[in-house]
Amino acid sequence: MTSTHRSSERGELLKGVPIVALATFLTMSLTFRVVPQFYGTSELPVYPIWPVAGVNMALLFLLGAACWPGILVGSALANLFAFWGEPYAISYTLLSPLGNTMEAWLGVVLLRRT
Repeated sequence: MTSTHRSSERGELLKGVPIVALATFLTMSLTFRVVPQFYGTSELPVYPIWPVAGVNMALLFLLGAACWPGILVGSALANLFAFWGEPYAISYTLLSPLGNTMEAWLGVVLLRRT
């Protein structure tokens, strides 16, 4: 691998991460506004449909699994804006993006193995 090849890979990654972050943020923001919430036995909202999982998997599959930081950033920002002022905002903003990132990354890794 030459240094030119490595720098072009970094350039692709730098282009892909903001695209993934923006798509994640917009999809989550739309989901928070459109999909009905259920609370069940906790004060945290539960969404029966989670379109952002499919969007993130598709983006990582197309742009490369190395774009996972975009999911982390986009998800954290969407949660922060959606749940600002709630008692669980900080913990939800820190933990939910980890789950969103892992579900998409692991899905892409498993899809590529088959």
